Amino acid sequence: MEYSILFFIEIVSLLLLSQLLSKMLSSFFIKITHSVKVTIHLLSVIFLPGVMVHELAHWFMASILFVRTGDIEFLPQIQGDVVKLGSVAVAKTDPLRKTFIGVAPIIIGVLLMMLLFYYLAPSIPAFNWQTLVAAYLFFEIGNTMFSSRKDLEGTLFMVVGIVFIIALLYVFKIQVHVYVVNFLSLPTVADFMKKLNGIMFIPLTIDIILCSIGIIFGRRRNHYY
Repeated sequence: MEYSILFFIEIVSLLLLSQLLSKMLSSFFIKITHSVKVTIHLLSVIFLPGVMVHELAHWFMASILFVRTGDIEFLPQIQGDVVKLGSVAVAKTDPLRKTFIGVAPIIIGVLLMMLLFYYLAPSIPAFNWQTLVAAYLFFEIGNTMFSSRKDLEGTLFMVVGIVFIIALLYVFKIQVHVYVVNFLSLPTVADFMKKLNGIMFIPLTIDIILCSIGIIFGRRRNHYY
C-alpha cells in the first residue's frame, strides 16, 4: 500500500517540478532573446520528442477506442494568450472514452519509461553517450506526459460518477477501500509498484537537479545585478 502512495506522491511531484522547470526555461530564454515567440519555438525544439509522444498517445488511445481523429500538430501554435506545443483533433465522444483519451499520455508515458528502463538500462555500464540518451528520453517523457486542462475536460464527470458509485456502495455497507487496500497489499502488486517507484524516481531526480541548477543560477544572477 505504501508503494502506491509513494507513486502518487512521485507523480504529483513530477507534475509540479515539470511546471517549475518550464517556467524557469521560459524566463531564461525570454531574458536572452527578449522575444516570447522565439522562446516558444526554442521550448518546442527542446520538448519536441516528448510532445510527439504526448500527441501520438492521444491519437493511439482514440484509435483503439474507435474515436475518429484528425490532423496532428507537433509544432507550436499561438492562439491569442494560449500556446499549444502540439495538438491532435479528436471527435466528440462519451465521458468514459474522453477520459481515457485525455490521460493517455500519462499511461503511455509511464509504460514507455518502464520499457526504456528494462531494455536500455542493463546495457549501460557506465556514464557515456548511452546514459545521456537514456536520461534525455526520461526527461522528455517525464516532463511532457501530463495532460492539459482541455485534455481532462471529460474527467470531472467521470470523477463525480465514481464518487457517486462509491458513496452508493457504502450505503449498502460495501466497504470498497478494504478491497482496494487488500489488492494493493498483494505481494505481486507491491513488488510491481516498488519497481515502478524506482523508475519514476529517474525523471524526478533529473528535474530536481535541473531545477536546483536553475535556482542557484538565478540567485547568483540577481546577486550580481
